[in-house]
Amino acid sequence: MRCPRYLYYTAVLLFFCGVANLAIAQDSTKRPYCGFGAIRLKQGLNNHPQFKTNNPANDIGQYFIIPVVVHIIHNGGPENLPDNLVQTQIDVMNEDFGHYGRGYNTFPMGAVANIRFCLATIDPNGNPTTGIEHIKSEYTDLNSDNEMVTKSLGDWDHVRYLNIWVVKSIDGKSTEAGYAYLASDISSLPDPGADGIIVTYQFFGRNNPYSPAAYKFGRAVTHEAGHYFNLLHTWGGDGPGEGGCNDDDGVDDTPDCDGPYYSTFHAGIKDTCDDPVQCGYLRLVADYMDYSEDRCMDIFTQGQINRMRDAILQYRFSLVTYQNAIATGIQSTYLKYNVATDDAFDISPNPGAGTLNLYPNFAQNETGDLYVYDAMGRLVKHLTLNNMKTEKISIDMVWAANGLYNLVLVTPSQTYKQKWILTHAGG
Repeated sequence: MRCPRYLYYTAVLLFFCGVANLAIAQDSTKRPYCGFGAIRLKQGLNNHPQFKTNNPANDIGQYFIIPVVVHIIHNGGPENLPDNLVQTQIDVMNEDFGHYGRGYNTFPMGAVANIRFCLATIDPNGNPTTGIEHIKSEYTDLNSDNEMVTKSLGDWDHVRYLNIWVVKSIDGKSTEAGYAYLASDISSLPDPGADGIIVTYQFFGRNNPYSPAAYKFGRAVTHEAGHYFNLLHTWGGDGPGEGGCNDDDGVDDTPDCDGPYYSTFHAGIKDTCDDPVQCGYLRLVADYMDYSEDRCMDIFTQGQINRMRDAILQYRFSLVTYQNAIATGIQSTYLKYNVATDDAFDISPNPGAGTLNLYPNFAQNETGDLYVYDAMGRLVKHLTLNNMKTEKISIDMVWAANGLYNLVLVTPSQTYKQKWILTHAGG
């Protein structure tokens, strides 16, 4: 959507780049593409959905940790990728959603999503797993007219795991990199087991020896994960009459642009990417939801992040609960990112079994208000605390449900934040 805030970004790039490149005709017949729009039309889904208005006020900023299972559907060919390549793809996703490593950029609209991905260590039956399955089958060439023939070969509970299927091809096309359904599509899917990400093996992992030279950084899966969390392509819809300057992706801080555009990285000469002016704006070719070459991609905007986090809260919250972290064996990662430390006060034990023990650490008596929010951002308890110094304060939370709680302590001089996990089983 056109947005005044984006004018700053445009001005910055125009200043550094001089006169922007004009859009040029491109031969996309041999370029990789995403089958997102086509598969949604095939399933009878509204191709350009109207999302609920996101409400970042309900988002209290915790890390969302996503348990992942990768099903490699192969028939003994090169599509049977090794496990170490799978880990590189998880690394890429964490960098891209975490705004670091190869996913770092200095664009004004770039931000950290606080969404992380972790291979499951417990399968749906409670057994140990690497989070990676190698399944030999003649159905490694996925037919989107009957996708469950392939997907059902390795289909773990989609409310507990993000399923990623790696296949040889989709509809026999080597140029279709992958596809995923929107979070808001879940209730409309003919088979809920279809929910997840499909990717062809040439576009999976970092430095995959089978990848085309321009697509070796694993950005296809990052792109499909954006769809999985309710993002459209930057140009809007993919159905008849959609896309272009009169269409929109529903995100305020991504500029309007005119259909798919394959920005190319120019190494050695100018080490940059084509970024034409379209619809009156400099196209954000670095956005993961565009079709640029992998080296050109390195940004989710804050608006896109708000939409993805809102989609998790609305549609995929079962994935990111502490209970699910335990069930899928990723609780150590969950605790690493979601139990913070703050010098102003400590919490022990954490996780706790019903009593919240708060240990202030003030040099002199302090007065403040303690607000306790659940993981959905709802205020569940408010206490005014007087004469806080170093004495333990015990708060009864036995009545509350298991899960992550965010504590905000507001004093006259400063606000402090902590995270606490309640589990009546004792952690």
